[in-house]
Order: sequence, then C-alpha cells, then structure tokens
Amino acid sequence: MKLLSNDCKTLSPARDFLNQPMKNNSKNGHENLGFLSEKFGFMPAHEPIQGLPRTHFAWDDLAHNLSTLYRNQTLRKKLERMPVLSADRDSLDDVFLLRASVILSIFAHAYTRVENEPPVNIPDSIQTPWIEITHRLKRPEPFLSYIDLIIYNWKVRDSTSIDPMRVENLDLLIPTVNNQEERVFYLTQVEILSQTSPVLMHVINAQEAVLNNNKKALIKEFSLIKKRIQHITKVSLPKINPRPDSKTHVDPIVWAKTVAPFAVPLKEGTQGPSGTSSPFFHLMDVFLQRLNYSSILGQEALKIREWYPEHLRNFLLAVEQISVPSYVANSKDSKLLNAYNEMFEAYAGTNGFLGAHKRKVYGYLEMAFKVGRSVTIGGFQGLFEDKTWQEVDRQLEETRQERLLT
Repeated sequence: MKLLSNDCKTLSPARDFLNQPMKNNSKNGHENLGFLSEKFGFMPAHEPIQGLPRTHFAWDDLAHNLSTLYRNQTLRKKLERMPVLSADRDSLDDVFLLRASVILSIFAHAYTRVENEPPVNIPDSIQTPWIEITHRLKRPEPFLSYIDLIIYNWKVRDSTSIDPMRVENLDLLIPTVNNQEERVFYLTQVEILSQTSPVLMHVINAQEAVLNNNKKALIKEFSLIKKRIQHITKVSLPKINPRPDSKTHVDPIVWAKTVAPFAVPLKEGTQGPSGTSSPFFHLMDVFLQRLNYSSILGQEALKIREWYPEHLRNFLLAVEQISVPSYVANSKDSKLLNAYNEMFEAYAGTNGFLGAHKRKVYGYLEMAFKVGRSVTIGGFQGLFEDKTWQEVDRQLEETRQERLLT
C-alpha cells in the first residue's frame, strides 16, 4: 500500500500494481501479457488488429475465407497445403502475436471439427507456428483460449457510435460457421466484458474506501458495481435469445449443431474457453473474497486463473490483499451492510447474474443434448439419457452456493 502525499489517501495494492502494466503495454505497443487498463478493464485498449504482415498473407487469406471452406468441406486440404510459416521473433513482430494466436488457434479447432472423423494429427502448417506463438505469449501449451475466441475476436461496425461495444454494432473478426448463432453467442460475451469494464476501477475505489475508512464512498462504489451487474443481467445476457422473433435470436438447435462443439478442448486436461474463463467472474470472486472452490467448476476456475496472462494473474493477486467483506462485517453499519448485500445479490443471488446465467445455460444445454451433443467445453459429457444438462445445472448451482458461503 502507498500513501498519496497530496491528499493523504492510502492507495490499494491493486491500483499500485495497475500502473505498471498500463505503462508497459503503452511502451511496448501491444498487450501480449494481458489486457488491463483503467478505461477498458480487461478488454483491449485498441480494436484488434485486422491484418498481418505480407509475409503471413497466407494466414490472413485463409482466415478471410474460413467460413466458406468450412461450409464446403474443403478446409482440411487447404490447411494441409498451407505453407509452414515461422512465428519466431525474427519473422513476426510482437504486435501481431495476438492476431496470429487467434488465427492459429481457430485453424486448429476448425481443422479438427470440420469433419465428423477427427484427424490423426494437426498439420505442421498450423502446429509449428502455434507452438512458437504459445511460447512467446508465455502460455503453458497451445490451446484455444478465451482471449482467442472471445476477447480478441471482434471488430466494430460503426466506430462513431455513442456506445459501440454492443452486439448489434459488432462482427466477429474470424467467424468459422458464420451464422447468427455464432456471432451473437460470442459477441454477447464481448459486450458483457466491455460493459463491466468500469467494475475494475470501482473495485479499486472500494478497497481504497476501506483503507481510508470512508463508508460513504464505499456505499457509492457498491451501488455502481450493482448497477453494472444489473445492466448486463437485464440487457446484455438476454441477447442470447431463443425466441425466433428476437433480433438477436440464437436458435438452440442450430447453436448446438454448429457452434457448441467447436471450442471443446482438443485434448483432455487443456483449458477450454467456457464462460468460466471470463475475467469478470474472477474479479468479482476475488473482490468478494470467495473462499470455497471445491466444486468441479470451482476447481476449473482456479486452473483457468493459473493459465491467465501474467498481468491478469498478478492483478487478481493484488486485489486479493484487501478484504472488503471483512471490513463490512466488522463495521456493524446497517447501511453499509445493506449496500454490500444488494451488490452481492446482483452478482450471486438467485435472481442475480449467476442465477440468470444458470437458467440460460440450462435451456440451451437441454436442447443441445437432445439433438446429439455429448460434451461441453467445460468437460461435462454424456448421452441424452444421462441428462447431462441437469448435472451441469447442479454444478452451476453448487458453484453459485460456494460464493454465498464466503
């Protein structure tokens, strides 16, 4: 903790840590070690790069035509014939690594999923540079991360829009099946993370209110966090809508057949880009001092956090150092406790975001397993008669209850 000399305000470890990654990212001209900033939270500070150098045109070209090749079943041959391009430091500048990671990760999954019969191996044209990119990004192994599939896989239609980071104003940077179900399902997650970007600074402000014993300021931050969570619960999450008359209709059957299987990890033990990977969940859990991670999804969350980029891991550790719930409990202040409980319910309550998310998952997974899906991104698997969607629902409820016990 630091003391700010001009107003004698004690700063939280999280704010102290935040400054250095922001400076590093600005100096380096890239965010390879993790998206982290006051304004954009866990989202990129700049719109994802839409092109690689001419030396790697083959990747861009195939990515541009990916959905067509996927649809007409010629993708595997194209990828097998694609030249093996180097992704070492002499061949590809750091600024292009995140786009290259998106492309190669999606290529690997597309190559595997495009046909019913899985391939024996992923071709060197994908695997060799994918391994190089993984090493340079300091990831434990090649895998399709939440960053690749969601956080760095979008582009804005109209940048002059007052509120551009909405599903209606976004397109996928690299679609695979290129249907409404894919676009809305992925981009709703982009919208949610973008709309909760202010929560990062509200969390820091709340911790500093605790350090400076400012209950009025703390109540204000609780209220602001609650409003952001209520917004994504009522406005953003419902955009994944099963109703055919909705402008953001996501047909459960089409989704199950075309989108749902794509991101399932290629090998057991590898992290998949499930919703649990969203940094928003991890920020809230650390801020609210979640202690119980014994459920299947709780254990998955801890593994996901270990695989996060360096800046994100260290920031969450910094947030973890200040216990806001303990301060609230010890204060015995009824107004403060009520404000905290309202924020907590907005996040983890039955009718809060986690409750709404659980109901949304149940509806889509029930239909998915009825039409033949056998495994989820998070590793839950079984046949229709096993009613696996009910097991997922039980696990989501268990992990929600774990938050209530903090």
